[in-house]
Amino acid sequence: MEINNEEYIELGRCSKPHGIKGAFALHLYNPEDSTLQKGSKVYLIPKEGSKLQAEGQEFEISQISFGNKVITFFKEVNDRNKVEEILPFDIYFKKSDLPEIGEDEFYLDDLIGLSVIDAKTDLKIGKISSFYDNTAQIILEIRGDQNIEIPMIDNFVVETNIEEGFMKINVPEYLGEDE
Repeated sequence: MEINNEEYIELGRCSKPHGIKGAFALHLYNPEDSTLQKGSKVYLIPKEGSKLQAEGQEFEISQISFGNKVITFFKEVNDRNKVEEILPFDIYFKKSDLPEIGEDEFYLDDLIGLSVIDAKTDLKIGKISSFYDNTAQIILEIRGDQNIEIPMIDNFVVETNIEEGFMKINVPEYLGEDE
């Protein structure tokens, strides 16, 4: 199933149950700033092996707790057998349900498709194709003549301009070196 990225934002995935009472151990890309709470509606897209409807299904969170793991219960699921039928899946949230953000803030999903420009030469080196959390920081995947991954930290990211559609970065030195 191809989800409409204009309407939904991917928050994470789940491949493990938690306990025997129908809980899920979610892996959220950004658990520290999660917008999920009791009553939130999420859209689950099945991965191989899941018995969810192929086009995905909406579920409402009945309980969620954040700690070493993000443990979640859905209203429609009340035992481990049902959890195991649904697993694994990707978790999506309606963009229209996201809270308003400040003027200088953005959602990570807003970075997808931005042109990436070398801060020293002002040359375009590619586009941001995706990102992931390696537990230490967010890693941006950039596709162009050379496919690179850089951590989203101040040493690399010089400027992000969502409105004009670009990000300027300090290109890692090893990319220009001959081997």
